[in-house]
Amino acid sequence: VSQSRYAVPGPYTSNVNYSLQATADNSNAVVESNENNNSRTLAISIRGKADLTITSLTTDKTTYNPGETITVQATISNQSSIAASAFNIRLQNPLLGDVYWLRSSSLAANASQVFNFTLTAPSSITADTVLTLDAPADASSEIGEFREDNNGASLNFTVRALLPDLTG
Repeated sequence: VSQSRYAVPGPYTSNVNYSLQATADNSNAVVESNENNNSRTLAISIRGKADLTITSLTTDKTTYNPGETITVQATISNQSSIAASAFNIRLQNPLLGDVYWLRSSSLAANASQVFNFTLTAPSSITADTVLTLDAPADASSEIGEFREDNNGASLNFTVRALLPDLTG
């Protein structure tokens, strides 16, 4: 008895069906009473995976004064024919922290969803500062995806220094 192992290619962004066939005496070297019962076929299905990516990450403007409201819009797309289950998206920055979380209940196959965040420009900055916001989709790594390396995006914006308040 000989054995062979085969690796099934993947992952996939859609469900894929394979048919595996095993045949004994493939070259008919052994004379048998019934040559028609030497093969067996097995059908297998491999489930595809969702593929989340941030296709757009924008702010409502590029420069903010201290204490001003910053509106961030993130568009997440599922680039797969398999729906994505619930996942988190977050905004993070070392100065602003990691507190801006939103939850999506799901994302249909080949669909997009827009997430809106609002945060406050810090008022403790003493010089005009460029801040970078990082936005990972599936921030909690809940979904096994086709690609895990395309889930994030980042953007820069400026927060002006707090101006002194001179009184006379």
